[in-house]
Amino acid sequence: MNPCHKNIYTERLEFAKQFELIKQISINRKLLIEDHYDIYLTARFLRRYSNADYGAYFYVLMENVRIIVNLLCAKLYVSLLKSITIPRLELCGTLLLAKLYHEELMR
Repeated sequence: MNPCHKNIYTERLEFAKQFELIKQISINRKLLIEDHYDIYLTARFLRRYSNADYGAYFYVLMENVRIIVNLLCAKLYVSLLKSITIPRLELCGTLLLAKLYHEELMR
């Protein structure tokens, strides 16, 4: 086997082994809020400057003796056709955040 192909093969095997770690991820699908927590609903949008990719997400942070964070909803938009200026990208991210709030949290 060619040494170059062997390196690629070895790297691919290491990458495939990491997929086993995905099984350890646990996503809490219900949100239980107790009265004695301070609750913060937080909205964020994210963007990548290199491409026209942006997304939005909402999460709840509950704080008492310990801190609990739950992801409520998220949406990602990837545009592969053309790049967008940074101000327009920020506006698109903010609009996506507003639509996500209206669609998911106001129902």
